[in-house]
Amino acid sequence: MKTISYFFLFFLLCICACSNTNSSLASNRDKAIDKQKEASSIYCKIVLKQTEADSINVVLNLLNESIALDSTYSLAYSTKIQVLNSYGQYEEALKVIQLAIDRNLSETNPELIVGRGIQYDMLNQPEKALQDYQRAIELFHKQSEKDPDNYNSIATQEFLHFLMGEEERGIQNLKEILKKPLPAEERTSIEILLNTLQNNNKKEVIEQFKNKLSDN
Repeated sequence: MKTISYFFLFFLLCICACSNTNSSLASNRDKAIDKQKEASSIYCKIVLKQTEADSINVVLNLLNESIALDSTYSLAYSTKIQVLNSYGQYEEALKVIQLAIDRNLSETNPELIVGRGIQYDMLNQPEKALQDYQRAIELFHKQSEKDPDNYNSIATQEFLHFLMGEEERGIQNLKEILKKPLPAEERTSIEILLNTLQNNNKKEVIEQFKNKLSDN
């Protein structure tokens, strides 16, 4: 199996780029951001084995505080989901995604719907996963209509087609996107995604999401 760790960086960057900045007092948002940044810093040290693994409780507490300060700050949710998955707590991660969706963040962050679909695939619930992938495509398509130059949004739609079993369609359409004059960052992200899909089948992609920190 080819390693696809760079793909997860691409996926997380998509979530970060689309983080909701509405509502909540600015002061609460700033505090929420600080909590999330602190949690991410500690988590990175855990991954790099620069601090004790049991510091994960501190990370989760900081993320809970971030969400409590600003319930619309989607990056706090996505970070908590990533952390829980890395410890094999897939059901708990699904609950976090559902909480974010219930708070109406999915319309502005369809990545959450993608994430829930992937969680369902990880939990061997393919029918529910398929429903989420179809819904996410609809939401990303609306984004594309409003902003035709948002190629990360378009590329994510092709990733969804790949997850739905339309592997060749997803790969070929990504190749077509790369023929366009893209900004450097978007080109890099899409090239990483294309390389991932060319070297892994759907099952391998989903299995990489399930790789626990303790396995690394």
